[in-house]
Amino acid sequence: MHGSALNASNRQRLYHLAFESRKGDGLTTFTPRSFTMADDTLYTAGSDRYIKAWTVRGGLLKWTSNPFDHHKGRINKLAMSEEEGIVFSCSDDTLIKAWDAANGALLWTSLAHLSHSYPVLDMIVARSDSHTIVVTIDSTGMTKAWAGDREECFGIPFDNGPLLFPQ
Repeated sequence: MHGSALNASNRQRLYHLAFESRKGDGLTTFTPRSFTMADDTLYTAGSDRYIKAWTVRGGLLKWTSNPFDHHKGRINKLAMSEEEGIVFSCSDDTLIKAWDAANGALLWTSLAHLSHSYPVLDMIVARSDSHTIVVTIDSTGMTKAWAGDREECFGIPFDNGPLLFPQ
């Protein structure tokens, strides 16, 4: 599988990625499912359950998430907090994970008793005052809000009403 980006004004190719990386003596390929980008780095998540960071110019692999930390299910979405340098991921394994955008280190994983009970399909990152909020939705429509800097779930809906946040 390959990916490219074009400059919208003149259609010049900015980069082209062949989604392959070398591990040991072999060549590993994967199908990307989600992308997010910050500065000169493209972050991808694919069918191989890893988060990968690539240079925009040249398409070189910068880092891959640790195999002991990766999701146990297919990754469905990536979202980025540029202010904090965190890449968030959600997966069919029902978990939310936060990764250091600079080196791929796992910062936190949602606590099992707070996590979703069904695959998490989508997420967005927003800023509220000086806080990063990650809002997730699972395959049943259950929406939860998470503090971006820790694995705390602090907003859950009641009877399809608004999310409740601490004061």
